[in-house]
Amino acid sequence: MKNLRPSKLAGMLLLLVMTNAVLAEETEYQAKIRRLHQQLQTLDVERTDYRKAKPGLPPEKEVERERLAGQLLIESPMWKLAEQVEADLQALSDVPTGKRSGSHDRVMDELKEFLVIIHNAMDVPDTEKQADEYATALRQLISMRDLDGANAWAREHLK
Repeated sequence: MKNLRPSKLAGMLLLLVMTNAVLAEETEYQAKIRRLHQQLQTLDVERTDYRKAKPGLPPEKEVERERLAGQLLIESPMWKLAEQVEADLQALSDVPTGKRSGSHDRVMDELKEFLVIIHNAMDVPDTEKQADEYATALRQLISMRDLDGANAWAREHLK
């Protein structure tokens, strides 16, 4: 830390204080979901590590990864919604370029924007009930392809 200028050091300290303040205000539900996300992400990174001769996980870690994903599907409606939208995007991207209709790219772009809203809202709900309400509201807006409504919802709920 000797080489850091005072402004950089102050910025790092401020970031540390803000991070601790945010974590201190975290609800039990938010902490549980954050912990599940981190554990799953750690296993996913290990699973896809390109430096390994054969990508993958040992069987016991793969079972743990599947357990975590299942737990998130049950306990995190926002994560479940994000997974569904990502699956829709993957299905649309699998369509060969020559077979895509004019609306294809527009729908993909809209789904990407919905996904950004979902990810920005993922850590906001304080309870599973609130997460379910958020996911339901966003699911309805997605099914109506109401991106303006979703953006308005985000402005209201993601302050």
